[in-house]
Amino acid sequence: MVSIYWGLLLGFLNLEFPVLINAIMVVILILMRLKKSPYSVKRLLILVAKLVPWSMLDVFFISILISMVKLFNYANVELDIAFGSLALVVFLNILTFKRVRFSAIWEEYRKIYGRV
Repeated sequence: MVSIYWGLLLGFLNLEFPVLINAIMVVILILMRLKKSPYSVKRLLILVAKLVPWSMLDVFFISILISMVKLFNYANVELDIAFGSLALVVFLNILTFKRVRFSAIWEEYRKIYGRV
């Protein structure tokens, strides 16, 4: 029974957090573009800043790669569409987090809304 909870926790950290973070970032950028809801944008920026360190998608991908290297000696492992799509999501996630600076978003927030 305990392993189910660990599985759910790891699934949430590895898969749902990156999707949630990207969705929140889209909402933040749309609200900032429309110059609406300064309080909500501020709260969402704080939430994203706290969620980003918990995104473990790249660690999950590395562990899958290590497991596959070890399994190549014992089984016939094929890299299908699921692995390719996971690799693409990891690449886009890393690219997004390396390019997006939260300090620049906060500066833009201050330009748009002032000191709120």
